[in-house]
Amino acid sequence: MKKLYSGNTSKHTVMWDGRDEQDKKLENGVYFYKMDVNGTTIDTKRLILLR
Repeated sequence: MKKLYSGNTSKHTVMWDGRDEQDKKLENGVYFYKMDVNGTTIDTKRLILLR
């Protein structure tokens, strides 16, 4: 799992480049993302990656 942001809790926009934690491009497909605040999951959703 790749961490995209770690810092203060407030309103943020985070861009993901479609790469994994080893900086390799991921294949087209369905992926899930999870938002945690202070160790508590507040949202989990799916996204579709198409290049």
